Amino acid sequence: MQSSPDGLYFYDQQLCDIAASMAPSARGELEISDVNRRYLELGQLNVEIMGRGWIDAAQIQKLAAPLAKNGFAGVGEVSRAA
Repeated sequence: MQSSPDGLYFYDQQLCDIAASMAPSARGELEISDVNRRYLELGQLNVEIMGRGWIDAAQIQKLAAPLAKNGFAGVGEVSRAA
């Protein structure tokens, strides 16, 4: 089965050291796929296949609606610093 690496990522305290050891890609950026590859090389990559389809996490309302529906209280209320 082929999967896209789109998703929600959680990292431990090693992330900063791993990122600091990386060189920028041809695009001039650090790539999240390179971080994930390093965790895989270390034998520390854990993957969960999520059963739900794509959610656009860049838009808080689209992210919040499914979470609120599943009982996460207070989700969807965006507070902004004055």
